[in-house]
Amino acid sequence: FPPAREQLLAAILIALESRYPVDAAAVVSDAMARSSVLGGEVTVTSSDGSTLTGTATRLLETGALELSTPAGTVSITSGEITSLRPCVPRDPSDTFE
Repeated sequence: FPPAREQLLAAILIALESRYPVDAAAVVSDAMARSSVLGGEVTVTSSDGSTLTGTATRLLETGALELSTPAGTVSITSGEITSLRPCVPRDPSDTFE
């Protein structure tokens, strides 16, 4: 028979904890190293339908995506990337700042 919910949840959390360090900066660093978005030109559509286009420069420790736009730097905390023009393959040490 299936395990109790508590046992299943504990097993899932243990597996996640072993994959991701508790240190938020390490999680963000890992995500940035694997990102196919950073350095590319993106258009983000918010829930109200407004759009913002810019170059994806980095992920912030909060999980926000930072965009460089003609109007300046903007942090995106929610929305959907509806367009992506990727950059050329990059060196993982590049920060695009």
